[in-house]
Amino acid sequence: MEAKFHELLNYIDESRLVMTWVDALDIAFIAAFISIALVWMQRRALRSLLFAVLPFLLIFLTAQSLKMYLTSMLFRFGFIALSIAFVVTFQEDFRRAFEALAAWRFGRQAISNPTALVDLIVGCIENFSQKKTGALFIFQGRQAIRPYVRAGISVEGRPSLPLFQSIFDRHSPGHDGGVTIINGRIEELGVHLPLSRHSEDTGRLGTRHAAALGLAEKCDALVIVVSEETGGISFAQNGRLRPVKTAADIRRTLRDHLRSLGPVRIHRSIFQIPWLRLATAAGISFSLWLGFARPTQLVQRMVEVPIVYRNLPKGWEARPPAPSHVKVTLLGPEGPVIGIDAAQLAASLDLEGVVPGEQTLVIGEQGLDLPRRVRIKGIDPSAIRVAAYQTTEHETAVRIQWTESNFRNPSSRAYTLEPKKVQLRIPSNVDAPDFLETEPVDFRVLRRNGRLKVKLKIPHELEALGVTPNTVEVLLSAP
Repeated sequence: MEAKFHELLNYIDESRLVMTWVDALDIAFIAAFISIALVWMQRRALRSLLFAVLPFLLIFLTAQSLKMYLTSMLFRFGFIALSIAFVVTFQEDFRRAFEALAAWRFGRQAISNPTALVDLIVGCIENFSQKKTGALFIFQGRQAIRPYVRAGISVEGRPSLPLFQSIFDRHSPGHDGGVTIINGRIEELGVHLPLSRHSEDTGRLGTRHAAALGLAEKCDALVIVVSEETGGISFAQNGRLRPVKTAADIRRTLRDHLRSLGPVRIHRSIFQIPWLRLATAAGISFSLWLGFARPTQLVQRMVEVPIVYRNLPKGWEARPPAPSHVKVTLLGPEGPVIGIDAAQLAASLDLEGVVPGEQTLVIGEQGLDLPRRVRIKGIDPSAIRVAAYQTTEHETAVRIQWTESNFRNPSSRAYTLEPKKVQLRIPSNVDAPDFLETEPVDFRVLRRNGRLKVKLKIPHELEALGVTPNTVEVLLSAP
């Protein structure tokens, strides 16, 4: 199980190599549709449909993975019929969604004095609640309510307490209907609303509550109900009906609803986005892309690159690595992988925390400058034995080694050396020699030329890391 889990994580990690901006846009579109579907699933009917369809979806996915051709073919043919049935059954939801999209806009005009309207409505509702006067206030949202209300009487009047009292007076012909308030003015009175089909939500509250919930299920209007029997106050909004206990709750809900009708404030609406639902939709969309749409054209390429040291502390030296090259396996889309110039790559060893002596160091990826969609799958070998040590510099004298053809060594007054001493850099645990010898010099050649440039001999056991300079000049002295 653990191996399968690591394989899945590796598969997800490799997906970033093949994902392009087109794939990201594709995932974003599907996530938006899934988010809308999750909102729809809040309705009971749609939740029931989900629970009914989910087992069949699992059967279809299982049939696809096991290559059950007969079952898969049956589901493919039935998919068209199910799609048509889905659209016909939930055509009301589709219509609401398109109406909401058409009604939404940035520059809708806000009510000129929403505070005064809120105070008036709150006062009216408290008055009606105390007197047990039945009332139905309908505040239009961004979606039009005209397609859902009927039998109304056009008023186009300014809201006031006496006007509302006359409208909802028991002897008034329109008191059983509702009052629509649009843009801060009374649009119609005596309107009839569609009744909700969910009787369990309205219970024994009566027809007014069923009508209020019915309209809230079809659009984004806010409906406030005052019960004629109990004087209780209820809100119907976003397909739900809830009781109200305080005037502050009425004031806050109505104020928020009226503010939402004004120009959209992007910086404020961002924080009102249901992030959990969006994250769920994005996760489902990404999972679908991994399972059905993820490209699989990943290729591997093996290149041989040299090893280089980096971050070597000052005053330290390290022996050349053995082996001097490693094999690097690259993974990614074919184009970027094939287009890599292996001559420009180098595997690096970090020597920042090096200690004296031999040690095993892991090869890093810092020196491998790869395209964004190419990753390293493996390095062989992944670790190298490195010998490092601190160094010291010594000033060492130079002595000439004469050839055997000279029957005797010339007097030191017969020649001069330039320079007579050199700087020798050796490991700190090695003793510095008293002198360094030159390569053999024939005095007869020196007499003939008058000047010779010769190299210095570095004993192998000395492990010298540098000599400055590494050559000297022998000059014949004047007679």
